[in-house]
Amino acid sequence: MQDVMHPIDTPDRRFHDGDPATGGLGTIVTATFMNQVQDCVGSLQTEAAAILSAAGMRPDPARNEQWLQAMQALFLSKMGKAADSDLLDGYDASYFARASDLGSAGLTPGQMVVTFSPIPVEHTLICNGAAVSRTNYAKLFAAIGTLYGAGDGVNTFNLPDVPEGYALLGGNGSTAGVATMGAVISHSHTAVALSAGQHSHTGGTGVAGLHNHGYGTTNSGGGGQSDNVERAGVDDVQLRYTSLAGDHSHAISVDGNHSHTVAVTASGGVANLAAGIKLLICIAY
Repeated sequence: MQDVMHPIDTPDRRFHDGDPATGGLGTIVTATFMNQVQDCVGSLQTEAAAILSAAGMRPDPARNEQWLQAMQALFLSKMGKAADSDLLDGYDASYFARASDLGSAGLTPGQMVVTFSPIPVEHTLICNGAAVSRTNYAKLFAAIGTLYGAGDGVNTFNLPDVPEGYALLGGNGSTAGVATMGAVISHSHTAVALSAGQHSHTGGTGVAGLHNHGYGTTNSGGGGQSDNVERAGVDDVQLRYTSLAGDHSHAISVDGNHSHTVAVTASGGVANLAAGIKLLICIAY
């Protein structure tokens, strides 16, 4: 194809008529300029003829829309021609994408898409359990149905719900969509009391209060007195008292083997969550 032709060589790059009344001259068209026009027009016609030929058409002077029809035949309806023919460019019709499939950008409805972005990838929805339209997301509904919730039962269905911080686990087809709270492998804990075995505790009685104790004396007949306990029917008995001891208490020691109850307090959250970075989990529609 020829390069873009140069404009006419006048100060304003325009053509001008002559004026006989004033003697003004018109624009002089040189052979160089006319040859350039001829070459460029011929180049354009050659390019146009090549496009028509590729579309199986021939130039028709009576028509002025052949370029458009040729381009539509070559490009805009290529997928349609594939659907109506056995082979196109060496491939059958199933090789070519349909216009209705181009919106998925190569994603399969129901496919999981993980992104570091806080917003969902184009043509995907966040897996937050939301109810969405069965009509607007018909292909996704066909892929997962009501496995994650029936929505309103008529017009909507639910997306998968991947809670904040939860992991995705492998499973077979029969367990797809089943949530689990997780489990910790069976193990034991050892607890030890700080003191155990034979040892003693110190205790005491309460204060008994100010008091004294009485005892008897006998008169033996010899004028003397002896401190004896009272004997019934013998000698004269006099009652005496000990001196006041005052308020006091007594210490008591208790020994022996015994045990203590040990309580181990619980810690942690409501589920087992692995350490790591959180990503956005989406599903393609």
